[in-house]
Amino acid sequence: MSKTIASVMALLLLINCSLPAVHGDDAGGEAEPSLAADLEAMQGSWELLHGQNAEKKPNTRSVKTITGNTETLRRYNLATGKLTHEHSVEFELSETGSVRALTFYTPGGTAENGFSYIYKIEGDVFYDIPGMLQGSRYRNYLQKPNVYRWIRLVEDGPRSPEANDAE
Repeated sequence: MSKTIASVMALLLLINCSLPAVHGDDAGGEAEPSLAADLEAMQGSWELLHGQNAEKKPNTRSVKTITGNTETLRRYNLATGKLTHEHSVEFELSETGSVRALTFYTPGGTAENGFSYIYKIEGDVFYDIPGMLQGSRYRNYLQKPNVYRWIRLVEDGPRSPEANDAE
């Protein structure tokens, strides 16, 4: 089995395992959090260590800060701590069946002109999974599926590189 097929199968398994087996309307089931509850849970700052230096260790620290429906992304050189990039986007949350999607776009723009990814929040972990959405409603920002595991940032300063590499 090729590495690409195995990777896609692993991603599908991850998504399938993260979806509830019992829906809120089923007897004894708990209701899924609303999109408003997801938005509330997203507020604050999230960190991702990624990229690779010569020693195959992360070389970039990204921090996304979400306030309301605005996300500001800052990228830092992990070795020097120097800010290398910053931009802000607005976003909307939506659902397709039991899959949640976040669509981001330039401030003042519309979701129709944005890019989307599947997301899931589990406590202090924010999963960003681009490359999985199909059809005309969503546009992927990556062509191949990938899983980014952001960790809620509680204090200033980078975490250890092992804390949240892209999977």
